[in-house]
Amino acid sequence: VRSAVFDAMVQLMPESTNKEKISANTLKDIYIRKMVKVSDGDRWSLFSLHNDFGRCIELKFVDRMRRQFEFSVDSFQITLDVLLDRPDHPKPIITAESMFGDINK
Repeated sequence: VRSAVFDAMVQLMPESTNKEKISANTLKDIYIRKMVKVSDGDRWSLFSLHNDFGRCIELKFVDRMRRQFEFSVDSFQITLDVLLDRPDHPKPIITAESMFGDINK
C-alpha cells in the first residue's frame, strides 16, 4: 500500500517534474513527518504526509488494534482485507466507510 501511495504521488506531480529521479525514499524524506509502528499485541502503522501549505493526509494501516482510533473530521476508512485475503480475485469489492458524517458530501 505504501508503494501504491508513493506511485500515486509521483503520477500526480506536475509534468515538468523529472519523475525518474524520485524514489520512495525521496518522497518519504520530503513528505512524511510522522511514522509510527506499534507491535505489542497491536499491529498497525501510521504515516502523515505534509506539504509546505499546511495540508496533511494521515494514512493508518491496521491489522489488529485493541481499541478503535477515531479522527474528528474528514475521516474515512477503506477496508482492503479482500485484496489480502483473495489477491487473485478478478473484481474485488473495496468498502469505503465515512467515520464522520456523509462520505458523499
